[in-house]
Amino acid sequence: MINEEKVLKQIERELSRAKQASDSETRRAHMRAISSLTELVLDDSETEDTQKAATAQPTDAETLELQKMIGNSYQPHSKTPTSKPKNDADPYGQGSGSLLDF
Repeated sequence: MINEEKVLKQIERELSRAKQASDSETRRAHMRAISSLTELVLDDSETEDTQKAATAQPTDAETLELQKMIGNSYQPHSKTPTSKPKNDADPYGQGSGSLLDF
């Protein structure tokens, strides 16, 4: 995460240098620096928003759309822990637990 206060102070420095610049080319170089600093902060906040959206749970509308696309077999992921099987010796309910039992 970018410290916005530090970036703002740097923008202020660049602005004062741009105001003091004697020629147009130097002034424009400082303005480009200000633009780059601004984009840096804005791009970082957009990236954080995108990451938050990627980890968010689907809305009801998204869930219904996925159910229509995939069929009724779609089950949205829940954050509730799954229950542990009662019999630890046979966690899959397949009988003896041997891989050779078909």
